[in-house]
Amino acid sequence: MAPGRARASSCAASSSSFAELLLLLSLLVARVAAEHNASEHEPGSAWSAAPAGSEQDLLKCALSHSDPDALRQAAKEARHGAATGDPEFLERQARVQALLHSMKEEPSEAELMQEAVSILANSSAAQEQLLNALQALRYLVEPIDNANNLQGMGGLPPLVAQLAAGQPAALQAAAAHALGTAAANNHQFQAQLVGDHPEVLRLLLALVVRAGEPGDTAGAAGAAGGRADAAAGEPAAGAAGAEAGLKALYALSAILRLNPGARAAFYSAGGVHTLQQLLGSAAGLRAKKKAIALLTDLVHLDAPAMSAAAAATMATQQQHDVTPTAALDYSAAVAAALQLLDVEAQPLQEADLDVQEKALLVLLALLGGAPHAGASATASAAAAAELIRDAGGLATLAQLQAGLLALAAAEEGEGGEGDSYARELWRLA
Repeated sequence: MAPGRARASSCAASSSSFAELLLLLSLLVARVAAEHNASEHEPGSAWSAAPAGSEQDLLKCALSHSDPDALRQAAKEARHGAATGDPEFLERQARVQALLHSMKEEPSEAELMQEAVSILANSSAAQEQLLNALQALRYLVEPIDNANNLQGMGGLPPLVAQLAAGQPAALQAAAAHALGTAAANNHQFQAQLVGDHPEVLRLLLALVVRAGEPGDTAGAAGAAGGRADAAAGEPAAGAAGAEAGLKALYALSAILRLNPGARAAFYSAGGVHTLQQLLGSAAGLRAKKKAIALLTDLVHLDAPAMSAAAAATMATQQQHDVTPTAALDYSAAVAAALQLLDVEAQPLQEADLDVQEKALLVLLALLGGAPHAGASATASAAAAAELIRDAGGLATLAQLQAGLLALAAAEEGEGGEGDSYARELWRLA
């Protein structure tokens, strides 16, 4: 943005190139129109369509709605006005200079981030101020460089602190959203976050647990943040907690998928067991979809790397409530998948087949049969198969197959072309 402003400033300083000055003025008008949604213009006017993008985009818009002949005539009149000291010309020039000056005084992104961090670190800040700061910070940390500068500004400690149990759910959700945005595809930020604040994974997992609770007593103050989830089918009483849980799942996905060290800490914190609890709870469908998607990714990432002996030993320890190890919890992963496939607990007519497909993919990955898996993916298949048998998985899968076959026959008998989704899942099962 700075080079564009410098060019605009030099343009304004030269009265001999007043045509460019007029273009700049058109750009400024377009920018104001875009920011205020063209509220002062008639519907359908050219400026009502001005995009709210970069200055280059706005310049293109200004040029596309400019008459070259009119601009040349205006430039001619402007040169005459400058030569004669016309008061109208001098007034217009002063207004443009004032606009350029105000643009130069706009705070930088770094300054805005620092201001947001200062608000988060202020113990006397009101909840509305904190929420506004978190929402602004989420947009500001989208660029990787900004996210990586957050730690140097002292921004991580107050941001992570907003996840604490005593905070309103709306603040917890906004903080988790900001962390997930900063961590997305950003190894450096992920390492900073988990290395300097290892408690962040347990705080996020606590929010995931809360998303599966039937009520939300601790986050009534943040209920407004969960209205969208309530409208989408989340329990009304737990809307705020559900929103925080969804954002926590988003943050965990961003932190874990590309970071083996973070996944090891997640497993040590009992993360897979927490996902299993959520999937077996009364949580909303959106939360369950996010949880099973994360579990599917974790299994694909880490199950192939385990030897059969290690998987069997770990499964035995976990079945006897031994402290979780820094490895994928096979027992919890199997239980999570099977409970989603139990047609006795939830008839197929009421189930979401997309969720069941992901649950089947989890079992396939554990058994070493995931699509595109390498030869090492079969190393722990025996241990996974034993866990599935011991959990009654064969009977569950047989009932699921029968139900899917009946559902497929009903759907295909209604005149559908080709195989139905239910038949595809039947083959997968």
